[in-house]
Amino acid sequence: MIMKKGIWRVFWIFILFSVSGCMKVRRVDESVTEKNIIETSDVAVECYLIGRELDNGYEVMVPINGVERIENETLIVQKDGITIYITKGQAISEEGVTYSVYERLRMIVKECYEEYEQKYYEVAIGDIEDLSVDSARTEGTYIVEEDELRICEETWYIKRVDEKSDLLIRVVVEHDKITNDTERIVKELEEYYGVDFRFESDAANEKLEEYIEWLNIPTKSIELGEVTIEIPESWEIDYKMNSSIYTVYAPMGKTASMGCALIVGVEEEDEQITHEQRVADYQKSIENNGTEYTIYENAGETFIGETILVKYQIITSRQNNEYCGYYGFMNGKKYTILMSAEPQCVEYAFDVLKRIMRKK
Repeated sequence: MIMKKGIWRVFWIFILFSVSGCMKVRRVDESVTEKNIIETSDVAVECYLIGRELDNGYEVMVPINGVERIENETLIVQKDGITIYITKGQAISEEGVTYSVYERLRMIVKECYEEYEQKYYEVAIGDIEDLSVDSARTEGTYIVEEDELRICEETWYIKRVDEKSDLLIRVVVEHDKITNDTERIVKELEEYYGVDFRFESDAANEKLEEYIEWLNIPTKSIELGEVTIEIPESWEIDYKMNSSIYTVYAPMGKTASMGCALIVGVEEEDEQITHEQRVADYQKSIENNGTEYTIYENAGETFIGETILVKYQIITSRQNNEYCGYYGFMNGKKYTILMSAEPQCVEYAFDVLKRIMRKK
Protein backbone atom coordinates (compact mmCIF):
# COMPACT_ATOMS: atom_id res chain seq x y z
CA MET A 1 0.00 0.00 0.00
CA ILE A 2 2.87 2.40 -0.50
CA MET A 3 2.79 4.94 -3.30
CA LYS A 4 4.19 8.42 -3.84
CA LYS A 5 1.30 10.10 -5.58
CA GLY A 6 0.87 13.58 -4.08
CA ILE A 7 -1.88 14.47 -1.68
CA TRP A 8 -4.37 15.48 -4.35
CA ARG A 9 -4.20 11.98 -5.83
CA VAL A 10 -5.98 11.05 -2.61
CA PHE A 11 -9.00 13.08 -3.58
CA TRP A 12 -9.09 12.06 -7.25
CA ILE A 13 -11.57 9.29 -6.48
CA PHE A 14 -13.85 11.88 -4.94
CA ILE A 15 -13.47 14.95 -7.14
CA LEU A 16 -12.95 13.56 -10.64
CA PHE A 17 -16.66 13.99 -11.13
CA SER A 18 -16.83 17.56 -9.73
CA VAL A 19 -18.18 20.36 -11.85
CA SER A 20 -15.79 21.72 -14.44
CA GLY A 21 -14.03 25.04 -14.04
CA CYS A 22 -12.75 26.68 -10.88
CA MET A 23 -14.81 26.50 -7.73
CA LYS A 24 -16.23 29.79 -6.60
CA VAL A 25 -16.96 30.55 -2.97
CA ARG A 26 -19.40 33.23 -1.88
CA ARG A 27 -19.38 34.70 1.60
CA VAL A 28 -22.75 34.24 3.25
CA ASP A 29 -22.15 37.31 5.42
CA GLU A 30 -19.70 39.81 3.93
CA SER A 31 -19.99 42.18 6.90
CA VAL A 32 -18.49 39.84 9.47
CA THR A 33 -14.89 40.60 10.40
CA GLU A 34 -14.23 39.20 13.87
CA LYS A 35 -17.04 36.96 15.06
CA ASN A 36 -20.15 35.49 13.56
CA ILE A 37 -23.68 35.04 14.89
CA ILE A 38 -25.66 31.92 14.01
CA GLU A 39 -29.00 30.56 15.07
CA THR A 40 -28.82 27.27 16.97
CA SER A 41 -32.02 25.86 18.47
CA ASP A 42 -33.62 29.34 18.25
CA VAL A 43 -30.86 30.85 20.41
CA ALA A 44 -28.40 33.36 18.95
CA VAL A 45 -24.85 32.39 19.96
CA GLU A 46 -21.48 33.95 19.29
CA CYS A 47 -19.16 31.62 17.39
CA TYR A 48 -15.93 31.38 15.46
CA LEU A 49 -17.44 30.10 12.21
CA ILE A 50 -18.62 31.84 9.08
CA GLY A 51 -20.76 30.65 6.20
CA ARG A 52 -19.45 29.93 2.72
CA GLU A 53 -21.56 29.00 -0.28
CA LEU A 54 -19.94 26.71 -2.82
CA ASP A 55 -20.58 27.38 -6.51
CA ASN A 56 -23.04 24.49 -6.61
CA GLY A 57 -25.24 26.28 -4.06
CA TYR A 58 -24.33 24.24 -1.00
CA GLU A 59 -23.64 26.21 2.17
CA VAL A 60 -20.91 25.17 4.58
CA MET A 61 -19.34 26.66 7.71
CA VAL A 62 -15.61 27.27 8.14
CA PRO A 63 -13.40 29.07 10.69
CA ILE A 64 -13.80 32.82 10.48
CA ASN A 65 -10.84 34.95 9.33
CA GLY A 66 -8.98 31.87 8.14
CA VAL A 67 -6.60 31.69 5.20
CA GLU A 68 -8.73 30.43 2.31
CA ARG A 69 -7.88 28.97 -1.07
CA ILE A 70 -9.30 26.66 -3.73
CA GLU A 71 -7.35 23.66 -5.03
CA ASN A 72 -8.72 20.94 -7.29
CA GLU A 73 -12.34 21.87 -6.60
CA THR A 74 -11.69 21.75 -2.84
CA LEU A 75 -12.24 24.66 -0.44
CA ILE A 76 -9.36 24.83 2.04
CA VAL A 77 -9.37 27.02 5.14
CA GLN A 78 -6.54 27.27 7.70
CA LYS A 79 -6.93 28.81 11.13
CA ASP A 80 -5.33 28.28 14.57
CA GLY A 81 -3.69 24.96 13.73
CA ILE A 82 -6.79 23.63 11.95
CA THR A 83 -6.99 22.95 8.22
CA ILE A 84 -10.41 22.04 6.88
CA TYR A 85 -10.86 20.64 3.37
CA ILE A 86 -14.37 20.61 1.89
CA THR A 87 -15.30 19.00 -1.41
CA LYS A 88 -18.77 18.46 -2.87
CA GLY A 89 -19.06 16.12 -5.82
CA GLN A 90 -21.28 13.56 -7.48
CA ALA A 91 -22.08 10.32 -5.71
CA ILE A 92 -21.94 8.41 -9.01
CA SER A 93 -18.59 7.24 -10.38
CA GLU A 94 -17.44 7.53 -14.00
CA GLU A 95 -18.61 3.96 -14.53
CA GLY A 96 -22.12 4.85 -13.35
CA VAL A 97 -21.76 3.04 -10.02
CA THR A 98 -23.25 4.63 -6.90
CA TYR A 99 -21.10 3.60 -3.95
CA SER A 100 -22.32 3.68 -0.37
CA VAL A 101 -20.80 6.44 1.75
CA TYR A 102 -18.96 3.73 3.69
CA GLU A 103 -17.36 2.31 0.55
CA ARG A 104 -16.50 5.73 -0.86
CA LEU A 105 -14.82 6.77 2.39
CA ARG A 106 -13.00 3.43 2.53
CA MET A 107 -11.48 4.08 -0.90
CA ILE A 108 -10.46 7.64 0.00
CA VAL A 109 -8.88 6.64 3.31
CA LYS A 110 -7.06 3.73 1.68
CA GLU A 111 -5.40 6.17 -0.71
CA CYS A 112 -4.52 8.46 2.22
CA TYR A 113 -2.98 5.58 4.16
CA GLU A 114 -0.91 4.50 1.17
CA GLU A 115 0.64 7.94 0.89
CA TYR A 116 0.89 8.73 4.59
CA GLU A 117 2.58 5.41 5.37
CA GLN A 118 5.41 6.40 3.04
CA LYS A 119 5.69 10.08 4.02
CA TYR A 120 5.01 10.08 7.76
CA TYR A 121 5.72 8.10 10.91
CA GLU A 122 3.54 6.25 13.43
CA VAL A 123 0.60 6.36 11.01
CA ALA A 124 -2.55 5.01 12.66
CA ILE A 125 -6.02 5.20 11.09
CA GLY A 126 -9.07 3.81 12.86
CA ASP A 127 -11.95 1.75 11.57
CA ILE A 128 -14.59 3.47 9.47
CA GLU A 129 -17.73 4.23 11.44
CA ASP A 130 -21.11 3.93 9.74
CA LEU A 131 -22.89 6.86 11.39
CA SER A 132 -26.06 6.38 9.34
CA VAL A 133 -27.13 5.24 5.91
CA ASP A 134 -25.97 8.61 4.58
CA SER A 135 -22.81 9.38 6.57
CA ALA A 136 -19.57 7.83 7.78
CA ARG A 137 -16.35 8.94 9.46
CA THR A 138 -12.94 7.80 10.59
CA GLU A 139 -9.93 9.39 12.25
CA GLY A 140 -6.18 8.97 12.50
CA THR A 141 -2.88 10.32 13.74
CA TYR A 142 0.61 10.58 12.28
CA ILE A 143 3.95 12.25 12.94
CA VAL A 144 5.52 14.59 10.40
CA GLU A 145 9.26 15.19 10.26
CA GLU A 146 10.25 18.43 8.56
CA ASP A 147 12.39 21.01 10.37
CA GLU A 148 11.17 19.39 13.57
CA LEU A 149 8.83 16.61 14.62
CA ARG A 150 5.15 17.42 14.96
CA ILE A 151 2.03 15.35 15.40
CA CYS A 152 -1.22 15.70 13.48
CA GLU A 153 -4.71 14.39 14.11
CA GLU A 154 -7.07 13.95 11.19
CA THR A 155 -10.76 13.22 10.71
CA TRP A 156 -12.53 12.24 7.49
CA TYR A 157 -16.30 12.71 7.29
CA ILE A 158 -18.54 12.00 4.31
CA LYS A 159 -22.23 12.76 4.00
CA ARG A 160 -24.64 12.08 1.15
CA VAL A 161 -26.50 15.35 0.75
CA ASP A 162 -28.82 14.16 -2.02
CA GLU A 163 -29.16 11.30 -4.51
CA LYS A 164 -26.39 12.65 -6.70
CA SER A 165 -24.02 14.44 -4.33
CA ASP A 166 -21.63 13.69 -1.48
CA LEU A 167 -19.90 16.16 0.83
CA LEU A 168 -16.40 15.22 2.00
CA ILE A 169 -14.94 17.08 4.97
CA ARG A 170 -11.39 16.48 6.12
CA VAL A 171 -10.17 18.22 9.27
CA VAL A 172 -6.46 18.21 10.18
CA VAL A 173 -5.19 19.52 13.53
CA GLU A 174 -1.46 20.32 13.67
CA HIS A 175 -0.55 20.35 17.34
CA ASP A 176 2.47 22.61 16.97
CA LYS A 177 0.19 25.40 15.69
CA ILE A 178 -2.79 25.24 18.04
CA THR A 179 -3.91 28.32 19.99
CA ASN A 180 -6.34 29.05 22.80
CA ASP A 181 -9.13 29.21 20.19
CA THR A 182 -8.47 25.83 18.55
CA GLU A 183 -10.61 23.76 20.89
CA ARG A 184 -13.52 26.20 20.55
CA ILE A 185 -13.34 26.10 16.76
CA VAL A 186 -13.30 22.28 16.72
CA LYS A 187 -16.27 22.17 19.09
CA GLU A 188 -18.31 24.51 16.92
CA LEU A 189 -17.45 22.56 13.78
CA GLU A 190 -18.71 19.46 15.57
CA GLU A 191 -21.92 21.19 16.58
CA TYR A 192 -22.61 22.48 13.08
CA TYR A 193 -21.79 19.28 11.16
CA GLY A 194 -23.08 16.92 13.86
CA VAL A 195 -19.95 14.76 13.96
CA ASP A 196 -16.87 14.40 16.17
CA PHE A 197 -13.59 15.81 14.85
CA ARG A 198 -10.55 14.35 16.60
CA PHE A 199 -8.77 16.76 18.95
CA GLU A 200 -7.05 15.03 21.85
CA SER A 201 -4.03 17.09 22.88
CA ASP A 202 -2.88 14.93 25.79
CA ALA A 203 -2.97 11.68 23.83
CA ALA A 204 -1.31 13.30 20.81
CA ASN A 205 1.51 14.82 22.85
CA GLU A 206 2.06 11.54 24.67
CA LYS A 207 2.37 9.70 21.36
CA LEU A 208 4.88 12.28 20.11
CA GLU A 209 6.96 11.99 23.28
CA GLU A 210 7.01 8.20 22.99
CA TYR A 211 8.17 8.47 19.40
CA ILE A 212 10.96 10.89 20.32
CA GLU A 213 12.09 8.43 23.00
CA TRP A 214 12.07 5.69 20.36
CA LEU A 215 14.25 7.81 18.06
CA ASN A 216 16.79 8.07 20.86
CA ILE A 217 17.17 4.29 21.11
CA PRO A 218 20.85 3.46 20.47
CA THR A 219 21.74 2.25 16.97
CA LYS A 220 24.69 0.51 15.42
CA SER A 221 26.24 0.55 11.96
CA ILE A 222 26.35 -2.49 9.71
CA GLU A 223 28.18 -2.68 6.41
CA LEU A 224 26.22 -3.31 3.25
CA GLY A 225 28.49 -3.38 0.22
CA GLU A 226 29.81 0.13 -0.35
CA VAL A 227 27.48 1.71 2.23
CA THR A 228 26.63 1.41 5.90
CA ILE A 229 23.16 1.49 7.47
CA GLU A 230 21.99 2.16 11.01
CA ILE A 231 19.79 -0.40 12.77
CA PRO A 232 18.61 -0.58 16.40
CA GLU A 233 21.41 -1.78 18.64
CA SER A 234 19.25 -4.63 19.97
CA TRP A 235 18.77 -6.15 16.50
CA GLU A 236 21.10 -9.11 15.97
CA ILE A 237 21.76 -11.62 13.19
CA ASP A 238 19.24 -14.45 13.19
CA TYR A 239 20.44 -16.39 10.15
CA LYS A 240 21.80 -16.11 6.61
CA MET A 241 20.12 -17.25 3.42
CA ASN A 242 20.84 -17.86 -0.28
CA SER A 243 24.47 -18.88 0.22
CA SER A 244 25.00 -16.04 2.69
CA ILE A 245 24.12 -13.33 0.16
CA TYR A 246 21.34 -12.16 2.49
CA THR A 247 21.56 -11.61 6.24
CA VAL A 248 18.45 -11.62 8.40
CA TYR A 249 18.39 -9.35 11.47
CA ALA A 250 15.69 -9.34 14.14
CA PRO A 251 15.16 -7.91 17.63
CA MET A 252 17.52 -9.95 19.86
CA GLY A 253 18.11 -12.16 16.83
CA LYS A 254 14.75 -13.88 17.19
CA THR A 255 12.55 -13.48 14.11
CA ALA A 256 10.04 -16.16 15.08
CA SER A 257 9.25 -14.85 18.55
CA MET A 258 9.56 -11.11 17.82
CA GLY A 259 7.44 -11.11 14.64
CA CYS A 260 9.64 -9.01 12.37
CA ALA A 261 12.90 -9.25 10.46
CA LEU A 262 15.20 -7.12 8.33
CA ILE A 263 16.68 -8.81 5.27
CA VAL A 264 19.72 -7.12 3.73
CA GLY A 265 22.12 -8.18 1.01
CA VAL A 266 24.28 -7.19 -1.95
CA GLU A 267 24.76 -9.17 -5.15
CA GLU A 268 26.00 -8.69 -8.69
CA GLU A 269 23.58 -7.02 -11.09
CA ASP A 270 23.57 -6.70 -14.87
CA GLU A 271 23.95 -2.97 -15.47
CA GLN A 272 22.23 -3.32 -18.85
CA ILE A 273 18.88 -4.26 -17.28
CA THR A 274 16.34 -1.43 -17.49
CA HIS A 275 14.16 -0.22 -14.64
CA GLU A 276 11.08 -1.60 -16.40
CA GLN A 277 12.68 -5.05 -16.74
CA ARG A 278 13.59 -5.07 -13.06
CA VAL A 279 10.05 -4.22 -12.03
CA ALA A 280 8.62 -6.92 -14.29
CA ASP A 281 11.04 -9.53 -12.94
CA TYR A 282 10.29 -8.74 -9.30
CA GLN A 283 6.58 -8.63 -9.92
CA LYS A 284 6.66 -12.06 -11.54
CA SER A 285 8.73 -13.64 -8.77
CA ILE A 286 6.71 -12.14 -5.93
CA GLU A 287 3.24 -12.73 -7.35
CA ASN A 288 4.02 -16.42 -7.78
CA ASN A 289 4.52 -16.64 -4.03
CA GLY A 290 0.95 -16.33 -2.71
CA THR A 291 0.86 -12.55 -2.45
CA GLU A 292 -2.31 -10.70 -1.54
CA TYR A 293 -1.23 -7.49 -3.26
CA THR A 294 1.89 -5.97 -4.77
CA ILE A 295 2.89 -2.37 -5.28
CA TYR A 296 5.94 -1.02 -7.08
CA GLU A 297 7.17 2.54 -7.21
CA ASN A 298 10.29 4.20 -8.53
CA ALA A 299 11.81 5.71 -5.38
CA GLY A 300 14.38 7.68 -7.36
CA GLU A 301 18.00 8.07 -6.25
CA THR A 302 18.79 7.02 -2.69
CA PHE A 303 22.05 6.17 -0.95
CA ILE A 304 21.83 2.69 -2.57
CA GLY A 305 21.51 4.10 -6.10
CA GLU A 306 18.51 4.02 -8.42
CA THR A 307 15.86 2.52 -6.17
CA ILE A 308 12.63 0.58 -6.49
CA LEU A 309 10.19 0.58 -3.59
CA VAL A 310 8.04 -2.55 -3.22
CA LYS A 311 5.36 -3.69 -0.83
CA TYR A 312 3.44 -6.93 -0.73
CA GLN A 313 1.67 -9.30 1.61
CA ILE A 314 1.97 -13.08 1.71
CA ILE A 315 -0.93 -15.02 3.20
CA THR A 316 -0.62 -18.78 3.41
CA SER A 317 -1.46 -21.46 5.94
CA ARG A 318 1.97 -20.89 7.49
CA GLN A 319 2.31 -17.11 7.47
CA ASN A 320 0.58 -13.74 7.23
CA ASN A 321 3.38 -11.27 6.74
CA GLU A 322 3.63 -7.82 5.20
CA TYR A 323 6.81 -6.90 3.35
CA CYS A 324 8.14 -3.47 2.52
CA GLY A 325 11.52 -2.94 0.99
CA TYR A 326 13.92 -1.09 -1.26
CA TYR A 327 15.99 -2.52 -4.08
CA GLY A 328 18.84 -0.24 -5.09
CA PHE A 329 21.15 -0.50 -8.12
CA MET A 330 24.60 1.07 -8.01
CA ASN A 331 27.96 0.29 -9.61
CA GLY A 332 26.88 -3.09 -10.92
CA LYS A 333 25.43 -4.19 -7.58
CA LYS A 334 21.88 -4.83 -6.40
CA TYR A 335 21.21 -3.74 -2.81
CA THR A 336 18.31 -5.24 -0.86
CA ILE A 337 16.85 -3.67 2.28
CA LEU A 338 13.60 -5.52 3.00
CA MET A 339 11.45 -5.60 6.14
CA SER A 340 9.07 -8.43 7.00
CA ALA A 341 6.48 -8.07 9.75
CA GLU A 342 3.57 -9.96 11.23
CA PRO A 343 0.38 -7.87 11.68
CA GLN A 344 1.09 -6.91 15.28
CA CYS A 345 4.57 -5.59 14.39
CA VAL A 346 3.93 -3.75 11.11
CA GLU A 347 3.90 -0.20 12.47
CA TYR A 348 7.10 -0.62 14.52
CA ALA A 349 9.01 -2.59 11.91
CA PHE A 350 8.18 -0.26 9.03
CA ASP A 351 9.21 2.74 11.12
CA VAL A 352 12.59 1.06 11.62
CA LEU A 353 12.81 0.71 7.85
CA LYS A 354 11.94 4.37 7.31
CA ARG A 355 14.60 5.34 9.83
CA ILE A 356 17.19 3.32 7.89
CA MET A 357 16.20 4.93 4.59
CA ARG A 358 16.46 8.47 6.02
CA LYS A 359 20.24 8.16 5.54
CA LYS A 360 21.45 10.94 3.25
